[in-house]
Amino acid sequence: MKAQPQFINDWKAKLWARFFCLSVYVTMYLNDCQRTDFYEGIGLNTRI
Repeated sequence: MKAQPQFINDWKAKLWARFFCLSVYVTMYLNDCQRTDFYEGIGLNTRI
């Protein structure tokens, strides 16, 4: 990527990066919400 910076410096690449980060965080949040019983079972506090 450093050899071809034109692929990472345009607005489309930045939009894709934001979308990717958002999708990772949403997936992680939904996974944590669905596994509340498991986390409480191992002694973690799941309440915000």
